[in-house]
Amino acid sequence: MRMTNWIPIALGLATAFLATDCVKTLAQSDAPRATPPGTADSAPPTTAPVAATANATTAPAVADANDDPPPKPAVTPPRAQRGPDAMPANLRASMNQMLDILFDLKNEAPYPDEMTTTITDIARFERDVAYCKLHPPSLARFDEDKRADEAISYQATMSDLMGTLVTLEDAVRAHKYSRIKATLAKIDSIEEQGHEEFVNP
Repeated sequence: MRMTNWIPIALGLATAFLATDCVKTLAQSDAPRATPPGTADSAPPTTAPVAATANATTAPAVADANDDPPPKPAVTPPRAQRGPDAMPANLRASMNQMLDILFDLKNEAPYPDEMTTTITDIARFERDVAYCKLHPPSLARFDEDKRADEAISYQATMSDLMGTLVTLEDAVRAHKYSRIKATLAKIDSIEEQGHEEFVNP
């Protein structure tokens, strides 16, 4: 056989070998690759934790179910003995009247069925506070160099009392017993301090 007869046979064998090698390469590239542990591809998906976080931040707040007043007494305490509903005659009468109103507020403000009476008494309290602001007490018993500061302190006390009454009315309308109780205690403290500093000798 002559050499030229081997050339077609060699070309055919080479072509078959290359085709087989290409098929193996393509099969290996399509097969799933094993990911080494600790790499980014092996980390678990984060979809569930993100969703849980979103739900946690948008969950509605739980209302306080323990902000109810204590049971109302079977017998309502008598109201303070006050005079006619009019502007007080003087500063001491105004402060005494505020004490009487505070006594009534402690017995009526916590209870929703007493709201109308409570709001009326708060308005009367505010009227008496306004009178006290317009008619400050004599500061003659203070040293002369302290009178200006005492005058400022008096007006600041009255303003604080007026603002606290507004807070009390808001709490009464919202039926927030804990706020009502705390605000009444603050009013009591303001009045006690004010009487000690500006009224009692």
